[in-house]
Amino acid sequence: MLTPQEKAKVEQALEEMGPLLNEDRSKEYSSDDLSLLYSVAYTLYQGGDYDDAIPVFERLASHQPFSQKNWVGLAACWQMKKDTQEALKAWAMASIIDDRDPLPHFHAAECYFTLGNEEEGRKAIAACRKLITREHPHLHVKLDDLEASWKQEAHQKGA
Repeated sequence: MLTPQEKAKVEQALEEMGPLLNEDRSKEYSSDDLSLLYSVAYTLYQGGDYDDAIPVFERLASHQPFSQKNWVGLAACWQMKKDTQEALKAWAMASIIDDRDPLPHFHAAECYFTLGNEEEGRKAIAACRKLITREHPHLHVKLDDLEASWKQEAHQKGA
Protein backbone atom coordinates (compact mmCIF):
# COMPACT_ATOMS: atom_id res chain seq x y z
CA MET A 1 0.00 0.00 0.00
CA LEU A 2 0.99 3.60 -0.49
CA THR A 3 2.26 5.73 2.32
CA PRO A 4 0.08 8.73 3.19
CA GLN A 5 2.56 11.01 1.40
CA GLU A 6 2.56 8.83 -1.73
CA LYS A 7 -1.23 8.63 -1.65
CA ALA A 8 -1.43 12.44 -1.44
CA LYS A 9 0.89 12.75 -4.46
CA VAL A 10 -1.18 10.29 -6.48
CA GLU A 11 -4.42 12.04 -5.53
CA GLN A 12 -2.90 15.37 -6.57
CA ALA A 13 -1.76 13.89 -9.88
CA LEU A 14 -5.21 12.41 -10.47
CA GLU A 15 -6.81 15.76 -9.72
CA GLU A 16 -4.47 17.46 -12.16
CA MET A 17 -5.17 14.78 -14.74
CA GLY A 18 -8.93 15.07 -14.31
CA PRO A 19 -9.32 16.97 -17.56
CA LEU A 20 -7.28 14.32 -19.39
CA LEU A 21 -9.41 11.51 -18.03
CA ASN A 22 -12.75 13.22 -18.51
CA GLU A 23 -12.20 14.43 -22.05
CA ASP A 24 -13.74 12.84 -25.09
CA ARG A 25 -12.19 9.42 -25.75
CA SER A 26 -11.40 10.50 -29.30
CA LYS A 27 -8.96 13.14 -28.00
CA GLU A 28 -5.38 12.71 -29.06
CA TYR A 29 -2.95 12.62 -26.15
CA SER A 30 0.64 13.72 -26.33
CA SER A 31 3.29 11.14 -25.53
CA ASP A 32 3.96 13.07 -22.30
CA ASP A 33 0.27 12.81 -21.35
CA LEU A 34 0.29 9.07 -22.01
CA SER A 35 3.48 8.60 -20.02
CA LEU A 36 1.98 10.52 -17.12
CA LEU A 37 -1.24 8.50 -17.28
CA TYR A 38 0.71 5.24 -17.29
CA SER A 39 2.86 6.34 -14.34
CA VAL A 40 -0.20 7.20 -12.32
CA ALA A 41 -2.01 3.98 -13.26
CA TYR A 42 1.03 1.90 -12.35
CA THR A 43 1.47 3.73 -9.06
CA LEU A 44 -2.19 3.17 -8.21
CA TYR A 45 -1.81 -0.53 -9.05
CA GLN A 46 1.30 -0.85 -6.90
CA GLY A 47 -0.55 0.84 -4.07
CA GLY A 48 -3.43 -1.62 -4.31
CA ASP A 49 -5.87 1.02 -5.58
CA TYR A 50 -7.21 -1.17 -8.39
CA ASP A 51 -10.57 0.61 -8.65
CA ASP A 52 -8.79 3.88 -9.43
CA ALA A 53 -6.18 2.25 -11.69
CA ILE A 54 -8.65 0.40 -13.92
CA PRO A 55 -10.22 3.44 -15.64
CA VAL A 56 -6.77 4.89 -16.29
CA PHE A 57 -5.52 1.63 -17.81
CA GLU A 58 -8.75 1.40 -19.83
CA ARG A 59 -8.18 4.90 -21.18
CA LEU A 60 -4.59 4.00 -22.03
CA ALA A 61 -5.65 0.78 -23.76
CA SER A 62 -8.25 2.64 -25.80
CA HIS A 63 -5.67 5.19 -26.96
CA GLN A 64 -2.76 2.80 -27.39
CA PRO A 65 -4.47 -0.51 -28.17
CA PHE A 66 -1.25 -2.09 -29.43
CA SER A 67 0.75 -1.31 -26.31
CA GLN A 68 0.94 -4.54 -24.35
CA LYS A 69 1.85 -2.89 -21.06
CA ASN A 70 -1.54 -1.15 -20.93
CA TRP A 71 -3.38 -4.46 -21.30
CA VAL A 72 -1.08 -6.14 -18.77
CA GLY A 73 -1.80 -3.38 -16.26
CA LEU A 74 -5.52 -3.69 -16.85
CA ALA A 75 -5.43 -7.49 -16.64
CA ALA A 76 -3.41 -7.40 -13.43
CA CYS A 77 -5.88 -4.99 -11.83
CA TRP A 78 -8.87 -7.15 -12.75
CA GLN A 79 -7.10 -10.26 -11.52
CA MET A 80 -6.23 -8.64 -8.20
CA LYS A 81 -9.90 -7.64 -7.85
CA LYS A 82 -10.80 -11.32 -8.42
CA ASP A 83 -12.75 -10.51 -11.60
CA THR A 84 -11.22 -13.34 -13.57
CA GLN A 85 -13.52 -12.99 -16.58
CA GLU A 86 -12.40 -9.41 -17.20
CA ALA A 87 -8.81 -10.36 -16.43
CA LEU A 88 -8.93 -13.15 -19.00
CA LYS A 89 -10.13 -10.72 -21.69
CA ALA A 90 -7.23 -8.37 -20.99
CA TRP A 91 -4.68 -11.22 -20.75
CA ALA A 92 -5.93 -12.42 -24.14
CA MET A 93 -5.28 -8.99 -25.64
CA ALA A 94 -1.81 -8.90 -24.09
CA SER A 95 -1.01 -12.32 -25.55
CA ILE A 96 -2.23 -11.29 -29.01
CA ILE A 97 -0.15 -8.11 -29.01
CA ASP A 98 3.04 -9.98 -28.09
CA ASP A 99 2.62 -13.60 -29.06
CA ARG A 100 6.14 -14.41 -27.80
CA ASP A 101 5.48 -13.39 -24.19
CA PRO A 102 4.71 -16.34 -21.90
CA LEU A 103 3.47 -14.24 -18.97
CA PRO A 104 -0.08 -13.55 -20.21
CA HIS A 105 -0.56 -17.30 -20.65
CA PHE A 106 0.72 -17.97 -17.13
CA HIS A 107 -1.66 -15.45 -15.62
CA ALA A 108 -4.52 -16.77 -17.74
CA ALA A 109 -3.77 -20.22 -16.31
CA GLU A 110 -4.06 -18.75 -12.81
CA CYS A 111 -7.45 -17.28 -13.75
CA TYR A 112 -8.67 -20.58 -15.17
CA PHE A 113 -7.52 -22.32 -12.00
CA THR A 114 -9.55 -19.82 -9.96
CA LEU A 115 -12.57 -20.55 -12.16
CA GLY A 116 -12.07 -24.29 -11.82
CA ASN A 117 -11.60 -24.66 -15.58
CA GLU A 118 -8.75 -27.16 -15.64
CA GLU A 119 -9.00 -27.87 -19.39
CA GLU A 120 -8.43 -24.24 -20.41
CA GLY A 121 -5.88 -23.83 -17.65
CA ARG A 122 -3.82 -26.71 -18.99
CA LYS A 123 -3.98 -25.18 -22.48
CA ALA A 124 -2.69 -21.90 -21.07
CA ILE A 125 0.10 -23.71 -19.24
CA ALA A 126 1.10 -25.54 -22.43
CA ALA A 127 1.15 -22.26 -24.36
CA CYS A 128 3.25 -20.67 -21.63
CA ARG A 129 5.76 -23.55 -21.57
CA LYS A 130 6.26 -23.27 -25.35
CA LEU A 131 7.22 -19.61 -25.01
CA ILE A 132 9.55 -19.72 -22.01
CA THR A 133 13.04 -18.45 -22.77
CA ARG A 134 16.14 -17.78 -20.71
CA GLU A 135 14.52 -14.47 -19.80
CA HIS A 136 11.85 -16.29 -17.76
CA PRO A 137 13.59 -19.12 -15.89
CA HIS A 138 11.32 -18.68 -12.85
CA LEU A 139 8.23 -19.57 -14.86
CA HIS A 140 9.01 -23.29 -14.94
CA VAL A 141 8.84 -23.40 -11.15
CA LYS A 142 5.69 -21.26 -11.03
CA LEU A 143 3.98 -23.48 -13.59
CA ASP A 144 4.99 -26.60 -11.67
CA ASP A 145 3.60 -25.05 -8.48
CA LEU A 146 0.34 -24.15 -10.20
CA GLU A 147 -0.07 -27.67 -11.57
CA ALA A 148 0.74 -29.13 -8.16
CA SER A 149 -1.94 -26.92 -6.62
CA TRP A 150 -4.47 -28.23 -9.15
CA LYS A 151 -3.53 -31.81 -8.38
CA GLN A 152 -3.74 -31.21 -4.65
CA GLU A 153 -7.13 -29.53 -4.92
CA ALA A 154 -8.44 -32.31 -7.19
CA HIS A 155 -7.18 -34.91 -4.73
CA GLN A 156 -8.85 -33.11 -1.82
CA LYS A 157 -12.13 -32.89 -3.71
CA GLY A 158 -11.92 -36.58 -4.59
CA ALA A 159 -11.05 -37.62 -1.05
